[in-house]
Amino acid sequence: MSEHLKQLNIAVKHPAIADFAKEISELGDTGAIILDSTLQIVFWNNRIAALTGIPHASTTNKKLFQVLQHFTNSALEVSVNKALKQMLASVIADSPEQPLVLPVKPLRSPAHAISLSHSISVKPITSFDADIYCLIQVKTVDGQLEPAFNYATAALEVISDAVIVIDSNNMIQYTNPAAEQMTAWCQSNAQGKSLHSILKIYNEKNHEPILISCNEVGNSGASTRRLAVTVVRKDHVSIPAELTLSAITTPDNDEQGIGANSGLILVLRSQFEKKEYDRKLEWQSTHDPLTGLLNRSAFEKRLQHFIDISSNDINQPCLLYLDLDQFKVINDSHGHTAGDELLQQVADLLQSRLRNQDILARLGGDEFGILLDNCPVAMAYKFAEEIGISIHNTDFTWHDKIHNLTVSVGIAPITRNTRSYVALLSYADTACYIAKDAGRNCIHIHEFTNSALIKRRNEMQWIYQLQSAMSHNNLLLLGQKIIPINQVSTLKPHLEVLLRLVDNETLVSPSEFILAAEKFNLMPKIDRWVFKNTLDILRNKDLSAWDAININFSGQSFSDSSIVKFITDEIMESGLNPAKICFEITETAAINDLESAAKFMHKLKSMGCQFALDDFGSGLSSFSYLKKLPFDFLKIDGEYIQKMNENRVNYAMLETINQIGHVFGAKTVAEYVESEELLEQLRKMGVDYAQGYAITKPTPLKEIFSK
Repeated sequence: MSEHLKQLNIAVKHPAIADFAKEISELGDTGAIILDSTLQIVFWNNRIAALTGIPHASTTNKKLFQVLQHFTNSALEVSVNKALKQMLASVIADSPEQPLVLPVKPLRSPAHAISLSHSISVKPITSFDADIYCLIQVKTVDGQLEPAFNYATAALEVISDAVIVIDSNNMIQYTNPAAEQMTAWCQSNAQGKSLHSILKIYNEKNHEPILISCNEVGNSGASTRRLAVTVVRKDHVSIPAELTLSAITTPDNDEQGIGANSGLILVLRSQFEKKEYDRKLEWQSTHDPLTGLLNRSAFEKRLQHFIDISSNDINQPCLLYLDLDQFKVINDSHGHTAGDELLQQVADLLQSRLRNQDILARLGGDEFGILLDNCPVAMAYKFAEEIGISIHNTDFTWHDKIHNLTVSVGIAPITRNTRSYVALLSYADTACYIAKDAGRNCIHIHEFTNSALIKRRNEMQWIYQLQSAMSHNNLLLLGQKIIPINQVSTLKPHLEVLLRLVDNETLVSPSEFILAAEKFNLMPKIDRWVFKNTLDILRNKDLSAWDAININFSGQSFSDSSIVKFITDEIMESGLNPAKICFEITETAAINDLESAAKFMHKLKSMGCQFALDDFGSGLSSFSYLKKLPFDFLKIDGEYIQKMNENRVNYAMLETINQIGHVFGAKTVAEYVESEELLEQLRKMGVDYAQGYAITKPTPLKEIFSK
């Protein structure tokens, strides 16, 4: 006989109760508790001991709700009282339709701590002497609940979410290992303590403290709630988290049938990594990755904010636009690694010179912007001078080579008349360019009446218009004939492609915008547009009547390392014979970068393309460079043609240029031939081709090849 059955013989007065207890002790899967009329435990079988972790010996001479304190005022206590006092046949029946599910508090093993659902039946037992006893039976639902819970608890032991179970009194019944990290409390120390004694929880939005209550979830009309919170641990570390609250609901079988929450499950999912990831994404979207400064987009927003709040011109903010003068030399000489190091050093230097309220940004390339708050123009000018001195006194050393640095600065005040950051940046950029034009290492203040500023703005207007025209096809390609004028010649005519900007149905000549395009290095982009669109028009057209189609290329395109590949790819795609393409390059562009021009010409010449040296005579100083250039045609500068009859010197010069071209084996072309008289004189002189209004006027290229 087991020890607790021996004790049962002593504790129970009536053999009938003892015999009954012996029978139910054999039920291995059912827990059994017998109480006397005073609620004192007289029998506690092995199954109950296993479920709760409380051995029978620990329950001797104790009342049930001393041992299971967490069931005080619960449905179980109510049902037991009814069984002992009202003598009902079955107070809580183990009914399949509606089993009573109550939590059983285990103390022995944390793995059982979430085994909260068991079917419990409470029945009265009447002895022969009318003594009343109560039988409580506990079994797992369908006989499968406990293994399922064991699997669930095993999963909870390894998941990264913190799980905390509290009872109806907000006392902690269970914490998984992840909760230890979230709370900084170990499981054994946390169990049995109130939730709020180990963890402070605050609303993430308003930072108000959140007091978790067992009844707040179920009574709010939903069994689950989710909140964005900040958890403050025992060691005062704050962790952003997503909190999920789930009620443990127990049906209450009193007369009103009102349900109650017997506990609450808290699941805390750390949002630290997500917040950190979001923070990094936000930082990357607003900062320059190389220098760590604000990027242009974020800086523009700050500028607009200052513009919006600037209401007077007294303590006005100012914008400084800085451009390093030697950056391109260093970058081209030593590579991007050196350039990056220079930019980082300059960024650090600028940052060290700022006041707390000033804002520094990298605007792109070697350009920086500084927003000086509460800084009148005179103070801003002095600040710019100090920056210039600091940079000038900082030598940049790379691989034992020392570079002296200077910076050009443009200043634009923010006044009550400033409307947008776009205009403000344009003013400051223009002022900076004027400072650079003045010899570098200079400072210029934006003024609306400044003639240099007005010129710069006009140039910028051309740039914006050209860029828009290329995007929206508001550029027009024309063609003008170049005809052979030697009557016995079998030469075929050429066709020169000319560019016009369409401005409100007016055709604007390149002479209006070419200087601005060259100053802002836009010519390579224009050259590509002209070449690609010309070949698109010529594709699948019969060019047998033409010796070549002449296409102009600027000197700036020579330094574009990818231009030859671009030209080659376009020719291959179009299917045109390269010999039908003649590139026109001005004499001035060739002389200015003779090495790049020669390299460019030789590569395309090897494909079969032809070359014409345009405006020859405009930069005439020496003919020695001609030996390095593989040109096929020499186009005489139109000024010589127009003035050939003004004096004998002009005529002689024209004759000399024509002879030089022939000596080099090239055909000569006279430009700007405006009359039949000039045409006849050029023919007698022996010039090979002529071009001008006396021959044909420019015609849209598409019209020429639509016939």
